[in-house]
Amino acid sequence: MLTFRKILVKLQEKISEAMPDTNIETKNIDEGYERKCIYIYFDNVKASDYMKKFRETNLTVRIVYFPLDEDDYIEDLLTVQDKLIELFSDNNTIELDEGLFTEAQEVQMNIVDKTLLFNFDMYIFEDYPEKEHEMIEELNIKIGGIE
Repeated sequence: MLTFRKILVKLQEKISEAMPDTNIETKNIDEGYERKCIYIYFDNVKASDYMKKFRETNLTVRIVYFPLDEDDYIEDLLTVQDKLIELFSDNNTIELDEGLFTEAQEVQMNIVDKTLLFNFDMYIFEDYPEKEHEMIEELNIKIGGIE
């Protein structure tokens, strides 16, 4: 089954490939960070069972970008906005695992306190792992004391 850690790693890889000069922080942002970095976290996570065969997951991916220079940040934010739109809106398909894909939906951006907030929703519908079952030929049926 897909874990949230795997989803985070795939998103980090996608961003790192497109923006190699930007750090992606994995520690708690309260512990401090170096500027020109991205922090990713999940919000509004909902997971449910679908007919005991599938897991259905909805979540919001929140990406926070801290520009290098707090005083001259406009150009930097515009560049990162363009890159994130290209990554998650123009090319919105994301491979999370072998044969498991999702799409970034409803991309939104805001600039708050000289920081870029970039959000999108993800919907994941995946099979539960196949359980081992005895083959019909191997079943021993006992009816009325006769096997």
